[in-house]
Amino acid sequence: MKKNLLHMLIAILLLIALIVLTHQAVFLPWWSFLVPLLLAGMWSIRIKWTFPVFMTGFISGFLTWAVGNLFYDQMGHGLVLSRVALMFAAPKIIVILLAGVIGGLLAGLALHTGRALVSPKKEVTMNTGHKL
Repeated sequence: MKKNLLHMLIAILLLIALIVLTHQAVFLPWWSFLVPLLLAGMWSIRIKWTFPVFMTGFISGFLTWAVGNLFYDQMGHGLVLSRVALMFAAPKIIVILLAGVIGGLLAGLALHTGRALVSPKKEVTMNTGHKL
């Protein structure tokens, strides 16, 4: 259990670093952070790390997007996020949490997909008594 938690914490920190580094390349589209996460999911099974993949991706994506929105809100003196919140008729914290959830879902799915692409396939057998 301790080893899994350690792997999860290390993975969260590495994934946050990957997401932030990908966002530094301003010429890439907004969804470009998913490609390194997909590759990280593929890589994690190669080095035999055991951690809950979707949850790890979700936490790293949520933290990155929510904290990033808070940071840019502070840098822009709260103007842009206030206008977005006004458009949705919701408080700013709801907009920040919604962005975090969307980023977390995308990151979790990308990491899970990467791991699923290279994980050993299990054969499906049907024991129905009938020949197929």
